[in-house]
Amino acid sequence: MLEPAKRRRAIIHPSEMKDFEAAIVQAGFDVTDFDARQVLRLPETKEVMPNIATVVVRRISTDIAIKYQCGMPSEWWNHVEADLKAGKFGQPLI
Repeated sequence: MLEPAKRRRAIIHPSEMKDFEAAIVQAGFDVTDFDARQVLRLPETKEVMPNIATVVVRRISTDIAIKYQCGMPSEWWNHVEADLKAGKFGQPLI
């Protein structure tokens, strides 16, 4: 299945990946047609801030990729689900 990028400072929690996969299935798509990668952004300040990263979600069959902000607090998978239902990744093949 999908695995977050292997990073020293992973922001994407395994439960978020499960929610992401559930959103894909709920929208009628095949989970194996999607890939999610974390891109860590380090803050430009020394202030204590929540971890901030970007998740790049790509539909493999169409090569459509969309970026989502993740970190605390974020429910990026809900944005993915809305985009799936809006057709931003194309139509389901199932």
